[in-house]
Amino acid sequence: MKKKVLIISHDANPGGAQNSILNFSKILSSIGFELHIILKQGGLLKEEFEKLGTCYMWNKLNIVNSNFLVRIINKFINLNYSYNLKITKKIISLNPELCISNTITNHEIVKDFYQTKTKIITWVHELSYMFSVIEKASLENPKILINNTDFFLCASTAVQKYLIKTHSVPLENTYGINEIINDKIEGIHIKKSKIFTVGGCGALGWRKGSDLFLRVADELINTLHVKDIYFEWLGAQNNSIGLLQIQEEIKKLGLEKFVKVVPFEINSNKFMERISLFLMTSREDPFPLVNLEAGLYESPILCFGGTGGSEEIAIKENIFRYSDTLSMAKRVKFYKENTSSLETDSKISYQKASEFTKQSKTKEVEELIYKLL
Repeated sequence: MKKKVLIISHDANPGGAQNSILNFSKILSSIGFELHIILKQGGLLKEEFEKLGTCYMWNKLNIVNSNFLVRIINKFINLNYSYNLKITKKIISLNPELCISNTITNHEIVKDFYQTKTKIITWVHELSYMFSVIEKASLENPKILINNTDFFLCASTAVQKYLIKTHSVPLENTYGINEIINDKIEGIHIKKSKIFTVGGCGALGWRKGSDLFLRVADELINTLHVKDIYFEWLGAQNNSIGLLQIQEEIKKLGLEKFVKVVPFEINSNKFMERISLFLMTSREDPFPLVNLEAGLYESPILCFGGTGGSEEIAIKENIFRYSDTLSMAKRVKFYKENTSSLETDSKISYQKASEFTKQSKTKEVEELIYKLL
């Protein structure tokens, strides 16, 4: 009889944590586990999850857009609560050996399994800032989830140290397993643009450091006077305040000819093919999957120290004091003027990223999961 594992993901959007739990689940499925999956929200990866086992949507009913009768009934009976309860009761009756919850945002679901025989495993992708945001600005209770977790998977050494120091989690109850990338990016071509292009990626705002990315461009063009270079940020939302703000800042800095901000693409291959370097300017990012994607496209990664897991894969020379955009800009200038160094470090970046593919991680995941049973 197949051993059963419950997988819980906060959503099915194509982000780093979501792709990682998807690839983790693919490995479990390939080695013979029966998977039951709860998605707190949908997303572009939903169909991929559905291929791996029985998949349930949490809060499936859209009450607001339902017909009048459904809205009236919901005033007397919380329909989503009743539906969710059926899901958890059914899965509890199956007695899964493990519940693997992805991120610290799933207490609402996992709480139904706290008093069962199922071992609770939480894969933590958050550090202090996001923990505070989740705790103070959502209905979730990450502290209760942490207190009821039997074992922690940590997306980086930074996450592991944070759990031990801040939440008094014993070291022996943790295991570092970084994000897991696809074995091969479909249509991958290591073909860079003739124009030296520097890339950045993520939602516009403080956490991803899109303003720091812009500062590097400003330092390089207006301070170091390097003109034949191009900057591109992937991850804007059309007509959003964040996009309007950064576009206005680009104008004020006189960088319209050098900096472009583009909407997020489902397939980021074209973007990765265009860039020569990748700037990871996040102020807090446990272990960004986009670093690995950039590595597979042979782009060296530049980052700031003390911001998460990026410095675990960037080479020493490409890690800078937090917010030291001038030094980062000088390093970009160095790469532009020294193509042999760029080529050498591009190969190193590819080799490091290759260590985190699904194929590379299969044996490690298999050994880990049997230890947890």
